[in-house]
Amino acid sequence: MAMQGRVLSQTEVLKWVEAWDYTDRAQITAALDAIPNAVCTRPPSGGYIGVWSNDRHALVIRPGYLEWPAGRWARDLPPGTFPDMREDEHGQWHLLSTFRARDGGHGTEERPAEICPICNLAIPLSGVCDNCG
Repeated sequence: MAMQGRVLSQTEVLKWVEAWDYTDRAQITAALDAIPNAVCTRPPSGGYIGVWSNDRHALVIRPGYLEWPAGRWARDLPPGTFPDMREDEHGQWHLLSTFRARDGGHGTEERPAEICPICNLAIPLSGVCDNCG
């Protein structure tokens, strides 16, 4: 992953999600302060903010959590600032107050396929048999 997108100031980062509370903003500030030469970028997709240190990916800020893909950046965090830090094989992360678990969605019901009375093939959504026309 290369550094890309619009560069943001720390003030812009802290204003990115209006729903963040005081604690979220304090934790984000602490995370940014622990990264030397931090450069924050928001890619065109706008779904996250990438934080870089000397062209190395150090932190990902998402609306509901912070993610340190390389654990070494998380080691320099002030003790006690992230009491619920979690870790797996991909790195470390901390949930913010705005985190919402995905519910998996509801999907759509599958409709029974209509069968062409001439050739017995399924008729596509267009309603015209691909085989018979």
